[in-house]
Amino acid sequence: MRLTLLTLLCFLFSASLSAQQVDIVAFVNEDVITAHDLEQQIKIFRLAGALPSNVPLNNNVRRQILDVLVTIRIKLQLIEQSNTRIDDSLLQREYEGFAQRANISKDDISDFLKQEGISEKALRQFIVSNVIWEYYIRRFAFRFFPSESEISTQYQQALNQLSQTSYQLYEILLPVNSILDDNIKRQQAQDVITELINGADFRAIASNISAAASANRGGLRGWVVESELSDAERAVIQTMPINSLTDRPIRTRQGYVIYWLREKREPNSSYRQILDYQLHLFEGDNKGQVRANNYRQQKNEPACSAKKISDTLETQPFENILAQDIDTDMQKYLALLVESEKSNVFFYQGNWAVLGLCQRQEIGQSPITRNQVRDKIIFDRLSEFGIQHLQEKLRESYIEVTLS
Repeated sequence: MRLTLLTLLCFLFSASLSAQQVDIVAFVNEDVITAHDLEQQIKIFRLAGALPSNVPLNNNVRRQILDVLVTIRIKLQLIEQSNTRIDDSLLQREYEGFAQRANISKDDISDFLKQEGISEKALRQFIVSNVIWEYYIRRFAFRFFPSESEISTQYQQALNQLSQTSYQLYEILLPVNSILDDNIKRQQAQDVITELINGADFRAIASNISAAASANRGGLRGWVVESELSDAERAVIQTMPINSLTDRPIRTRQGYVIYWLREKREPNSSYRQILDYQLHLFEGDNKGQVRANNYRQQKNEPACSAKKISDTLETQPFENILAQDIDTDMQKYLALLVESEKSNVFFYQGNWAVLGLCQRQEIGQSPITRNQVRDKIIFDRLSEFGIQHLQEKLRESYIEVTLS
């Protein structure tokens, strides 16, 4: 009965749209995706850095983006069915983050979207599917509370891991579901590496196409000790320089993974950090934004300097500051930097800003608590459940792709 009704709905919808010459590229349950929706998603990918401007829009790229759009629609349908509350303040922060990545003021988003030919509805759907989905999955957290025995076992493992080398990793996972799927996913992973080498934003791509639980954090897997890596992963990562990409996809049990090594920590090093950094401020107008971008891109201009950088409104030095005491907005940028590296341009307190990391040190050793271990167990189980739950809903859904 469901398929009969769905077929009728699709027929009536197609008939009404044909008069308007709307090209449908996919059906997702009772929803449709048009060629216009696909073009909107492509533009959002461009602005988010997930699809560099120099990557040609061939059929393979369009199909990959359509697959992402199908997943977005499934997420939105599940969120709507569950009546998951959409936090407007959280969405607003995400809009501001999008504005920063696009190098515009948050007050200019509406005008900017019109100029780029992107509807606010398309951007909202994109943000909701990434952000509110996490809140939707949290509804199932009660299923995954560990026993005291499980906490004790993993607590001891965490203490033992302090004696191992650890790596701060970002990841992109392309899952392999069958033998026939293997070659396709390996080639897709190699194409992604090429895009990253050509300047694509790793975090944006991970957020949009990665099947790993870390996708909601821009691919940030976090600090990983050697014993948590497979033999194949360890053989590659041990030889990688800091702030580099894997030169080829690594085959794991789940599929093909691409890693970005941000930092490396030797055995028994601490978890408390002291930072020296500089904040370079530029005027909050368009000219200031241009100057900030020019400064960031000039390799001969140091990230940290004893004198004021030319064209800056102000250069503020900060020395011997505990990482935990730094402004939250600053922390998320500094956490991504290696020494002598400059951050992306972002809007900060009415001006355009660039952060330069001068030095990162670690002191003491933060204790590992049982509560932290418990929360990590719940988070890991919930993240794995989220992936499986979405894959199950995709299998159960009526999905028909008509893109030629």
